[in-house]
Amino acid sequence: MFKYCLFILLLISVSNLNAQTKIRNLSLLQPDTNVLIKGPENRLEIIGLNIKNYNITSTNSTIDTSFGVINLRTYHDGTDTVRIISKKKILFQQVFTIQECKDATYFVAGTMDTVMTKEKLISVPQLTLDSKNCLYIVTGMIGSFDLTISSHKISIYSEASNSKYFSPKMIEQFKQLKRGDLLYFENVKIISPDRRAKNLGSRCIRIW
Repeated sequence: MFKYCLFILLLISVSNLNAQTKIRNLSLLQPDTNVLIKGPENRLEIIGLNIKNYNITSTNSTIDTSFGVINLRTYHDGTDTVRIISKKKILFQQVFTIQECKDATYFVAGTMDTVMTKEKLISVPQLTLDSKNCLYIVTGMIGSFDLTISSHKISIYSEASNSKYFSPKMIEQFKQLKRGDLLYFENVKIISPDRRAKNLGSRCIRIW
């Protein structure tokens, strides 16, 4: 009778655990979406449990809980199951779909246009990060870029910027641009909070 009551209590406890527990991906714009992003770290939150009391495992990812938070990273496709384990028993598990995130890109002078006037270029004198096409929260800022101006296929000016802004010298050059001149923005790098840099690629702008 005692063993039966103990079994019932354990069953009720597990049932309550499943009802109250949820794993959220805080790295997503919609954290309750059962999605993991392939490549970058996914920071997970477990609601209803203190992770210090349990082992957290994954079927398709590496997990780091050394700093009291759950950082998961996967390079696989398909699905991944995150499990909460106590004394070799699975207390809770949640299945996630693994997706690839479209790379962040950037606006030149506030637009994705590849043809613009020099007045437009000067009116918004910076590059701005665009990550709206990705569920993943892209944190960081544009930290540097290279600019080359070409006129009639001849490079007439080049400068590197250590920020997202056009320098005063760049703006002076923009004022002298003529229709048909080309601007090449290259080595545009986003700097994340942990100081890692990622190259966002190149863009070419034709002056109208």
